[in-house]
Amino acid sequence: MGTEKTAIQNTPHSELEIILQKRTLVLIADDDEAARILLRHILEDQGYEVIEAQNGQECIRNYLQFHPDLVC
Repeated sequence: MGTEKTAIQNTPHSELEIILQKRTLVLIADDDEAARILLRHILEDQGYEVIEAQNGQECIRNYLQFHPDLVC
């Protein structure tokens, strides 16, 4: 093994903390409030950050505003 370092090893400490602290943002889009609440609880328990939309227009607006990592 040589002295090569990975990208994470070369990342300054403060930048690495920011990367590690960023949680995956999930946008839940469903007109059924109970389904949104259940899915929100499941995802938040797994460490995801969650935003919601109750219709298509709100989903598009939230997507454009927040740029989530996943839409479900």
